[in-house]
Amino acid sequence: MEDNNHNERSREVTIADVIARLWTRKYVLMIWVAIGIGIGLTIGFGTPKEYKARMRMVPESTESASGMNATLAALGMGTEVSTEDAYNPTLYPDIVSSIPFITGLFDVEVQTSFSDTTYTVREYMEHHTASPWWEFSRNDEDETPKKPGEIIDPFRLTKGETALYKALNKCITTDIDKRTGEVSITVTMQDPLVAALLTDTIAARLQEYIIDYRTAKARNDLEHAITINEEAKKQYFDAQQAYADYMDRNQGLALYSAQTVRDRLNNDMQLAFNLYNQTSQRMQQCEAKVQEVTPAFAVVEPSTVPVKASAPRKTIILAAWMLIMFLAGAVQSCFPLFFSQSFRRRLSSTIGKHRVKSNEDGNAGTDLDDTYILEDDATDTYTQDDATYASAEPPRGQ
Repeated sequence: MEDNNHNERSREVTIADVIARLWTRKYVLMIWVAIGIGIGLTIGFGTPKEYKARMRMVPESTESASGMNATLAALGMGTEVSTEDAYNPTLYPDIVSSIPFITGLFDVEVQTSFSDTTYTVREYMEHHTASPWWEFSRNDEDETPKKPGEIIDPFRLTKGETALYKALNKCITTDIDKRTGEVSITVTMQDPLVAALLTDTIAARLQEYIIDYRTAKARNDLEHAITINEEAKKQYFDAQQAYADYMDRNQGLALYSAQTVRDRLNNDMQLAFNLYNQTSQRMQQCEAKVQEVTPAFAVVEPSTVPVKASAPRKTIILAAWMLIMFLAGAVQSCFPLFFSQSFRRRLSSTIGKHRVKSNEDGNAGTDLDDTYILEDDATDTYTQDDATYASAEPPRGQ
């Protein structure tokens, strides 16, 4: 009989016990859920609306450049061009999020959907965007604002410029599809028109950035070829004019000395012409090279003004907070059940075994009595609604 009572009192807490506990405290759980509803509604309606504008484009593959290079070589006009690109498309997100690129957007003019007035991105971010009421922003009143068009030093940003850079960087997302090489640019703003305009600007500047990089060496070679060609052209025209003037002054040449001068001037003119012809060909090759290395971007999906807000998702926020607060209420309701019945029983059993082992080492009399006292103190009676849980009394030592 005692064994049955001992097993009944020392059983583990079951799911049925938890369900019964939650049912008896259903009104408390309702209060927790109501608190979650209040928090969810506060966050959902207190967060400003945000709109996402997106565009997708595909940069030209370097394989096309190598094919054009082979065609020019077959025509005798090509020079070997390296198609390796230090700015791989996977680095485009790093380029867009870099400080020089983001700070270059501060002075871009945008227009809001609720006004015909144009603002710079900096003015819009600082004066025409809202924040949740629970967020407090500190204004740097001691910082002198820069005038529109004033150059920003990316090497040494002020506190306000750093905060603006971080805020704007969070609004811009650039993704790369490694399989297709597709570049996706997404801008999130509180105004749909600003989001669309800024998306177009970022895409155009990224294209310009990549084109400038990939054509920099070719353009330098072209400028150098144009300079040399102009010098060769001047030398050829000067030599041609000198030969013509000499022939006009010396018609009907009879002296060998005069003929020698004529031949020398003619040779100089031919050398100048050959040099001019070579530099002209070189200039044409450089022009073809610039065209060859200039990448093309195919726009798959242009940017459009979003109609529906992308955030906040009030339904998801509300459901999430209801679930969180329900779980919190359930844990709070069932915590005494698990703590009193299971944890204390295992703790008292462990301490009792430790005391009994100490008694076996030589302090059997006094310490054993202390063990009984400790184990009696560990005996716990826990009343839960109509059910009474009593922790098992540890057995006496032999």
